[in-house]
Amino acid sequence: MLLHSRAGGIRTMAPLAPGARQLPLRHISIRVPWHDTDWTGRVCRAPNENTSCLVLPRIRDARARGCGTEEMQLAGQSWRDLDPASLPPCVSERCSFMASYELVRLMKHPYADISPIHGHLLPTPYRLPPYSAQCVPFRWMIRDRAVELAAELQLGFEQELEDEVDSQMGFQTGWVQRKHNQLVMLDTFFSAIQPNSSLCFFYAKRTPLAEDMRRVIIGVGRVTGIGAAVEYRYSETGVHDSVIWERPVQHSIRPDGRDGFLMPYHEVLEYLQEHPEEDPTRFIAFVPDDQFSAFSYCSEHVTNDGAIASLLACSKALREIRTVIPGPWDSCLAWIDDRLNELWRMRGPCPGLGSALTAFGVTNGTLVAFELERELARQGPNANLDPWPLVDRLFRGADGLPGLEVRISKSLRQKWANLREERRALLKLVSRFELTADQATRYYVHEDETRASLRIETTDAEILGNPYLLFELDTEAPDPIGVRTIDRGLFLDDSVRMRYPLPEPSRVDDATDPRRVRAFVADRLLAAGAEGDTLRPRSRVIQEIRALEIEPPCPVDSDLLAIQEPSFAPVVRVVQLANGDPAYQLERAHQFSFLIRDAVIKRRRGIRHTASIPWRQRLDNEFDRGNAAQAPLDAQEEAARREKAAALEELYAARISVLIGPAGTGKTTLLKVLCSERTVKEGGVLLLAPTGKARVRLEGQTGLTGAMTIAQFLLRHDRYNPQSGSYHLSDRPKADDYKTVIIDEASMLTESQLAAVLDALRGVERLILVGDPRQLPPIGAGRPFLDIVRLLSPENVEAIFPRVGPCYAELTVRRRQRGEDRADLLLAEWFSGRPLDPGADEIWDLIREGDVSPHLRFVRWDTPADLHVKLLDILVEELGL
Repeated sequence: MLLHSRAGGIRTMAPLAPGARQLPLRHISIRVPWHDTDWTGRVCRAPNENTSCLVLPRIRDARARGCGTEEMQLAGQSWRDLDPASLPPCVSERCSFMASYELVRLMKHPYADISPIHGHLLPTPYRLPPYSAQCVPFRWMIRDRAVELAAELQLGFEQELEDEVDSQMGFQTGWVQRKHNQLVMLDTFFSAIQPNSSLCFFYAKRTPLAEDMRRVIIGVGRVTGIGAAVEYRYSETGVHDSVIWERPVQHSIRPDGRDGFLMPYHEVLEYLQEHPEEDPTRFIAFVPDDQFSAFSYCSEHVTNDGAIASLLACSKALREIRTVIPGPWDSCLAWIDDRLNELWRMRGPCPGLGSALTAFGVTNGTLVAFELERELARQGPNANLDPWPLVDRLFRGADGLPGLEVRISKSLRQKWANLREERRALLKLVSRFELTADQATRYYVHEDETRASLRIETTDAEILGNPYLLFELDTEAPDPIGVRTIDRGLFLDDSVRMRYPLPEPSRVDDATDPRRVRAFVADRLLAAGAEGDTLRPRSRVIQEIRALEIEPPCPVDSDLLAIQEPSFAPVVRVVQLANGDPAYQLERAHQFSFLIRDAVIKRRRGIRHTASIPWRQRLDNEFDRGNAAQAPLDAQEEAARREKAAALEELYAARISVLIGPAGTGKTTLLKVLCSERTVKEGGVLLLAPTGKARVRLEGQTGLTGAMTIAQFLLRHDRYNPQSGSYHLSDRPKADDYKTVIIDEASMLTESQLAAVLDALRGVERLILVGDPRQLPPIGAGRPFLDIVRLLSPENVEAIFPRVGPCYAELTVRRRQRGEDRADLLLAEWFSGRPLDPGADEIWDLIREGDVSPHLRFVRWDTPADLHVKLLDILVEELGL
């Protein structure tokens, strides 16, 4: 519910709650939904056409309940003119952060109607001043995360209070419930947001600008005020207590753009409608990839490092926008430059000090770093921002650092006093980068378990000589270090870099230093892998690096790369495209592709298996089992059995083969017949599939047991890391007890998966890859199944029948004699890219008559927003989510 008031202003924050802690300055991210006009507190101009906001569950669920119809009737109206009951669902999602008037909402506790201990919590007025957003850091209020944060920051979180709530509610909740704990977490979070110093970054999870899953920065300003906690009103006292989690954060952004700015995305959309040939992504300020976690959970802390990266993204987009859309962009860019200068000083030379201290062995190293940061701040604006002299004093037990000495044990003092200079230099280098404690630990502690599982093999001297190795060696980690994280630590703002220079051999001064260039080439190849490509032409890599949002820019060209390519090893390999143009490939990807290519070629040339097996008779027995009186086969069924018999003969004989065909052609039935052959069964059969569902289906349809997913099989043979979900080669023992290996749904395999499987096998006489190359490509780098099918496909294969050749078998005829004329498969054929058979159009008659099948469902939708909602609802229903 929403009430209106003319009063403005915001209360200042009260003293911290007992058990909370004052944190050093941070900035804040604030999630908002996309609005088709502005964010001034009005209904969308065309609500049913705004599908981008439906990514937020509260808005999506409200639309599903039918509120979209009422929104259409109120389109474009200000919230001030509406009855509270008519307000759109985005009122709770900060869609009025640019409203010039105060709003007062009645906040109802979500458990008030369902929990026996929350029923006394009454709807409570919540004031939202002009130009503000109600912020809630959800990660800090998830109970398990709150316990972790409380331990890390040594907060006064009392778990027994939450246990008491669980025993009284009658159901489990994953959220912090008691007022004391809520205030501990919320006060600690908001203590880091300092008015007039902290920045606020408004972002959206989805916009209509581009089909891209990255977060989009909507606007940036300074925080000008933070509201105090508001406790719920009670119908009775002395029972369960709770506070409203949201706190209003006021900001400096105004329409005139004098102290902050909004990105002009609505104007960009109008421009793109007139210029559809333009690439919209160049006008979008995307949240940097290494800052994804800081722009999650609705509101979260943004570090100085993250703020710098985000403002650089805004600066780049505004410079592009300035070329096509008139506006006050020069003043916005000047504002960004001023903030960047402030941020570089606040960042200092060692933002990763806490993680470095933790890696060294200091308990609660982050807290120690916080206290050292506050000590440096007390020394004034001209203080030495290098914390390591203070760290040295702390480890040597010097006076003047009250409260910190007790955190340093005697053994740590001895360890520091006797530390080799190379180890000390590595620790200081690690502190230069905004790493997590886990990231710092795996590169400082040689024996770290994660380091071992990732097979990180390097020396301290090598890292000191090339800090970009921290990125290059970490790409398979569950929490990989981003190249920009390293780059920002090496290329500080000149005012900081000159005062706190990085010593040799780590120092990097040249924007096109070979170490930097190689790292960004590798970064672009990783991005290519995420798009399914395992290599990139040199020309495209150059274009992408020159377009990066980094400072200083990296102005590479073909002349420079030709000179530096010898230094790319062992991370990047230089290869040639079919047309002779140079291209790049990650060395790891090259190893995968070479292993696959070598295995396929050798198996294709291998000695074939020979045997006189009556495959047609076996097929007839399988299909006609249980049918006493056999009617003559029609022409289509005769053709189906003929091609299956030819396929079986080839699958048995070849050392490697592909079995392809659309759903319904009987691939798994054919495999059942093959695996029932005595010589195949006695040699041992390994059934593999990419997913658990495919594994179960493969077992059920072949009648064999023991099928495994790719991950299960490779985990047994040390070629899969479940923490990172990555696949790798290994010198560990191979599986040698299977003569026949069948991989179903092979079109889903990435190059790393297939290469790891091949690397884990020995003595296999028959490798069969089963799938449909026309299906969607795998999620990951490479399309090995499609490449193998193209290599093995006979010349003019579409002109022959049956479509069988050396190492190749394609099924084209669906089985129809058992009433399996499935409507969904018939419809799918129209979109498969294959030639349609003469009876393919019967599916449209079935659809018109409304007599389809249990495998096909038709749902009407009227608007794009309606389509979005119904798609999600049906996915939830069909998948049982």
